[in-house]
Formats: sequence, structure tokens, C-alpha cells
Amino acid sequence: MQSLNNKYKFTDIYCRHTYLVNDLVCIDKKIFKNEIIEIQQHESNKEIYYLIVKLEDSIHSKFLREEKKYSSFYESYVKTSKQIEHSIENFRELIEKYSLDELQVNKIKLKKFKINNQKKYLIVDGLHRLSIYYHKINNESIKKKYISLIK
Repeated sequence: MQSLNNKYKFTDIYCRHTYLVNDLVCIDKKIFKNEIIEIQQHESNKEIYYLIVKLEDSIHSKFLREEKKYSSFYESYVKTSKQIEHSIENFRELIEKYSLDELQVNKIKLKKFKINNQKKYLIVDGLHRLSIYYHKINNESIKKKYISLIK
């Protein structure tokens, strides 16, 4: 796990996408080709499974790279996974109004976890904001002042 003096490297940051909820598929694994690191069961609700992928491989990053190609996948995912607070319109607005000052107040929440016995970080809250940061500001690392490390 590489945490530079005042930064977290994106090579160590992963996210999870809701994959299955009560046998309902929320996102098609084919979107990720060979990018899925693992499938993880929810800690307390055994009916929920997540796909673990690197931040750069998330549906959010794919949308930011190729909006036309991935907008329908993103829209379907947020509907099927019942993320009522998310929509393409909200994501576009967040992109347009993105502010590092706001990010410093409303920090990205990460927690430590292991992949292949190596310490890494999992995004707990702020996947949209961190994806925008990765694509618009810096795709190598993020300053610690924008991160809240939780347990």
C-alpha cells in the first residue's frame, strides 16, 4: 500500500459496485471484461454481492471517458441498484460544479482492506467525486487533505 507523504496513489484505490441483490443482477459483469478483482459478499446482508474494481475501471470512470458509450449502462445501474440519489443529470451537474474547496469539506471516505494479502483502500463514500478528480485533476494520486480514512 503506497501512501506517499501527503498523497494516496490511485493504484491502491478500489471501489465496489453492487452486483447482486436477492438474485437480481444490478450490473452486467461483461462491462468490466477482465477488470474485476473479486466478488465480495456484503458483511451483514448475505443477499448482496459487490464487484471490486480499480477506480479507473469503475462505471463512473468509464462514463467520464466515454459518456455516449456508457450512459445507458450507468443509468441502468443506478436504477436497478436503487440508488435514487444518483442520476446522469446529477452526475453531470457534479462534474460541472466540481470544486476542490468543496472536496476538502466533503471528503472522500476510504477504508483499508486487503487484496492478495496486500493493503489497499476501498472507497466507502465519494466514488463520483473521486472519479471526477481522477479524470479532471490528477490520475496518479490524491492529496490526503481530501481523504477521510475510516475504520
